[in-house]
Amino acid sequence: SSATVVNQSGLIETVGSGEPRIDFLGNTKGALLLEPTRSNDILYSQDFSNAAWAKGGTSVTSGFVSPDGTLNADKITPTGINEAHQIYQNKTITSNQSYTISAFMKFGGYRYLECRETFGGKGIGFDTTTQTFYGINTPTSFKGVILKNGWVKMEATYTSIGTSAFFLLYATPILMNPTFLGDGTSHFYTYGAQLEQGSYATSYIPTSGSAVTRVADVCNQTVPDGVIGQTEGTMYVEYSALSNDLSYRSIGLNSGSALNRLLISFNNISNNINFLVQVGGVTQVSINYSGSDITSSLKLAFGYKENDFVAYVNGTQVGTDTSGSTYTSGTLTTFSFDNAANADRLFAKLKQAQLYNTRLSNAELASLTTI
Repeated sequence: SSATVVNQSGLIETVGSGEPRIDFLGNTKGALLLEPTRSNDILYSQDFSNAAWAKGGTSVTSGFVSPDGTLNADKITPTGINEAHQIYQNKTITSNQSYTISAFMKFGGYRYLECRETFGGKGIGFDTTTQTFYGINTPTSFKGVILKNGWVKMEATYTSIGTSAFFLLYATPILMNPTFLGDGTSHFYTYGAQLEQGSYATSYIPTSGSAVTRVADVCNQTVPDGVIGQTEGTMYVEYSALSNDLSYRSIGLNSGSALNRLLISFNNISNNINFLVQVGGVTQVSINYSGSDITSSLKLAFGYKENDFVAYVNGTQVGTDTSGSTYTSGTLTTFSFDNAANADRLFAKLKQAQLYNTRLSNAELASLTTI
């Protein structure tokens, strides 16, 4: 399906189905964005004048420049009355599940910009004076990104209580409180509201009159003969996980099935990376490393040769194995972004992936992976 990214100009851009998404959010060099399937359950996610949005003590004016560079953001102006000033939408959800709310907001007079849910009151705010983000009522996690032209993106994850959720957006002069005496002119701008079931925010999914689902990204390649080393080689990747969510996420080489595969994987241990070699269904090498935040930028290399295996992370050797077989000529044919069994798909921001048909020296591997 089509999906969005932040392009090199810092604007949200829609990329067509089947096209790679190179995302520049928080990264000036860009990275291939690979995400799971997600649905945005908010209706009219960028049209806050629609009746799907309740206007509590506010008015809505359309036609302002949004983070995608067009005139489709809205200005929300609180009334000059002492009351709760907020726009909100009520949604039916599943109890005791992880949900993530997110929105783009921009300063227009009131110091604090806040995005939250009502049952538990958890969310995220942005202090426009100090330019810092803060959690509201201890969400599971929160994250903010300062974009161009004064816009910020705010994200907060929480565990649902009950089967109903109000998604709230407001600006306020009083920290964590939408009730105040408005001046009738100060305001805020907003765009791109999103409510998705999951333990972290994904890229913005625009909606109109119904929820919209973005399908999972899938990426793999049958590699030309001679590129993949068989009896020896090196696989190098530079990427960051979208979340440390204790799920299995793999990238590697295989024979078209899981019988013969060489993988680098995140798994169900927090911040753990596994380097795996299996030949004919038999594990030859399994090296585990847990010394890095997997959501940060990682440079990983896995060198392999019969009885000579080594793993490097960010310039440091993290494991070796001096006993194990490799592959006969022509065995490895495919470079895939899963576990070779159409599962454990890699969801990450991928900057580089390189294959060498020789086992690079340890000095070369250290140099290649140094941050």
